[in-house]
Amino acid sequence: MKKILAIALLVTTVLSAAAQQVKFSVKGSVPNDTKTVFVLDKISGDTLAKAQVKNEKFSLSGTAEKDALLDLQRSNDTWDIPFFNDGKPVTVDFNTKQLKGSELNTRLAEADQAIGDKIVTLNDLAKKYMDKSPEERQKMKDEFQATYMSLIDALKNSLKSIVKDNQDNLIPAVFTDLYAQVLGAEEFYQFFNEQHAYANHPYAKMLITRFKAQEEVMRAQEEAMRAEEEAKDSLIGKPFVDIELPDVNGQMHKLSEFVGKGKWVLIDFWASWCGPCLEEMPNVIAAYKKYHDKGFDIVGLSFDNKKKAWLSAIEELDMPWIHLSDLKGWKTVASESYPIRSIPASFLVNPNGIIVARDLREEALGATLGEIFGE
Repeated sequence: MKKILAIALLVTTVLSAAAQQVKFSVKGSVPNDTKTVFVLDKISGDTLAKAQVKNEKFSLSGTAEKDALLDLQRSNDTWDIPFFNDGKPVTVDFNTKQLKGSELNTRLAEADQAIGDKIVTLNDLAKKYMDKSPEERQKMKDEFQATYMSLIDALKNSLKSIVKDNQDNLIPAVFTDLYAQVLGAEEFYQFFNEQHAYANHPYAKMLITRFKAQEEVMRAQEEAMRAEEEAKDSLIGKPFVDIELPDVNGQMHKLSEFVGKGKWVLIDFWASWCGPCLEEMPNVIAAYKKYHDKGFDIVGLSFDNKKKAWLSAIEELDMPWIHLSDLKGWKTVASESYPIRSIPASFLVNPNGIIVARDLREEALGATLGEIFGE
């Protein structure tokens, strides 16, 4: 009986799966530099159909699960055009990024282009900002952040409108990953709960599962960060930990050669590949220039693993203090001796070698030194 039942269930499953297969057909036009157009399954990434372009036109067809989320892509473009496999023919113009088909897919295309345009604007803004030098980014940081956050707010409002206007269909499922990225977890789960059909679409369910797994990872990281903060706090009021590392010429030095010798010293943990470190460095340089002659010094401990990048950053940023590194990245002896799991990080040590403060960033370093040196 068990074997008969198993066979019966298998037959039922196969027949059910076969009954859910629906044919899709897509035709359209593309720019003249396009050679091939593909249809991919949005969940598996498998190519379901492809067609060679002739005279800037293409036509293709295939089969997929009913209501499967599919992606149209052309061979030399990063812009993809999604559509649901509802059995209705689809027409696409890649020149204008417009899709026409069933009412559902036509509405999806309009929403996708509106959201896509906002993302392009955000990415362009971020790229222009990151192309600036660290000094230029520091000057324009407040203006950039204000503009960026206003664009994020506009994106959030657009996503919320999509949910509001499409409660009875699958369209919001297409943007599940964006909802997860730009909304808080509480609001995300309000929109994507089982009472909504779009939240039960296989694509949405896959991403919801992935998002929950990422939350677990983030919780673990936050716990590790809390432990790091507590470990850093525990060093305040205690003597610095002496370690030995090579300088830029390979000569070995102990921290005790520079720290606890009558000067205020900032032990600065950084790396040439660390964006936030480079963002912070103009503040550190300014403090050094202002207070070095008054008894302030810096020892840079790098988490680099490539000497050329390390030396280039020191030269380009004009960091005139002593620099030490064993070029072992996160496995450096500096991270083994100090509770450093993220950078930038720093400890301010008084003339007697006692750690008095940590992670003095932005204006905090200059303000603290101003108090110390009576300014």
